[in-house]
Amino acid sequence: MSRINTALIASALLIPTAVWAAPTEISRCTLGQLGLKSIRSVIELESSELIVTDEIGGCTVRFRIPANCSGGDLARRKELRLEELSPAMVVASNTGFTQIVSSRDTGSPMRLDRFDRNLRRRGQQVPLVFEKNVNSDRRTEDTVLAVYPCWTVVQDTIFAYGALDSGVEDTSDPYKSKSFKMGFFTFNAGRPELVNGKLKGEIVQTLNKFDYYVLGSPYMATMGERVYYLEMADYASLYVYSPGEGGAPVPLDDFPGSDELLEEFEVNDFDTSDEVYAAVERLSIPAGIYADADQGFLYLLRRRPDRGLTAWTMTKLLPNPYAQKIEKDLGTVNLPTTASHLTVHFSADSVLVFEKSSVRPDRSQDVDAVLVIPRTWVTEPATSPLRR
Repeated sequence: MSRINTALIASALLIPTAVWAAPTEISRCTLGQLGLKSIRSVIELESSELIVTDEIGGCTVRFRIPANCSGGDLARRKELRLEELSPAMVVASNTGFTQIVSSRDTGSPMRLDRFDRNLRRRGQQVPLVFEKNVNSDRRTEDTVLAVYPCWTVVQDTIFAYGALDSGVEDTSDPYKSKSFKMGFFTFNAGRPELVNGKLKGEIVQTLNKFDYYVLGSPYMATMGERVYYLEMADYASLYVYSPGEGGAPVPLDDFPGSDELLEEFEVNDFDTSDEVYAAVERLSIPAGIYADADQGFLYLLRRRPDRGLTAWTMTKLLPNPYAQKIEKDLGTVNLPTTASHLTVHFSADSVLVFEKSSVRPDRSQDVDAVLVIPRTWVTEPATSPLRR
C-alpha cells in the first residue's frame, strides 16, 4: 500500500495556483476547516476548482485541492445561502452543469438552472412551479410532485426518481391519493410542459420501493444518450434507458450481485435520520454507479460492514446495451478507507473520495478529509496496487 500523506487542503483564494500534476500516490487532505456539515454533490470547473453543495449547512463551498495537497490556511467561499429552499442538486455534463432547486419542506422542484463549465449562466432560470391560473392543456396526465436526490440529465431531458400524480382523483393531499405513484420518470428541462399549471412528467418505470433513493446515493449515471440506473428493490438490478428513443428500460444480464437478495430496509421503520443511516451502515449494498462516457465503462461502488467499520470496493464494468448484458467484469479495487459514508468524484487524473462520518440526529456529518487517489489505480484494476 502506498504511503498516505496527511496535509491541509488549501483555498485558491489564499494560495497561488500550482501547476497540477497527476498524482502518483494516495494523499489524504484534511477538510475540517471548511466546516462542511454534509455533501450533496460535487462538481468541477475548468479551473480545477471544486464546488460542493452542503445541504445541512445551507451553503455552497468553492475551493481547490493544490497539486501537493499541502500548505497555508484554509478559507471557504459561500457562493449561495438558501433559507426557504434546500441547496441545489447538481449534475455535470460535457457542456456544463444543471441544477434543480427544490422545496425544503415538500421536495417539490422549484426551478432549474444551467451553467457552463466556467460557472456562467446558460439561458434563463426555468421555473418548475406555476400559478394555478396558467393556461395549459386540461388533459389528465402525470405531473411531478417531487424529485428525489437521485437524477441525471441527458441533453434536454431530466431522468429522475420521485413522485408523480396522475390527477385522476380530486384531493387536497395528493400523497394520500390513489393517483400518487413512485418511480423513474422524465421531464423536459429545456421547455417544461404544463398540465393544468403543473410540471408534466413521463413515467418510465413504476417502483414503490423508494427507501434507497432518499439517501442521496448516485444510483444513476449518463453515458452519451443513455441512462444507466440501479433498481434497488428485492434485488439490485442494472437498467439502461434511452430517453430520446422511447420504449421501455432494459435490464442488463450478468450484473454482479444481481442474484443477492437485498437485506430488509425501510426508511419508515425509523424515527430519525441518524437511525436510518446507522441502519445503512449495517448493510451490504451497492452505493453508487458512475459512468466514463469517453471510454464506455461503468464503475460500481459497493459497501459492506467490516468489524464495526465499513469496507468499500469499486468494480469496473463494460456494458453492452445492444446485447442487453454486462459484457465484462474487469476487476475490483479496495478503496483505502473505512469511513461510514463516502462521496466519490472522478476527476481527470484522480478519483476524489470524500470521507464522511456517521449521521447525527440533526442530519449533519463530519466531513474531515478527502482521499486523492491516482485515477488509474481505480480505472485499471488489473494493474492497480489496490486490486482485490
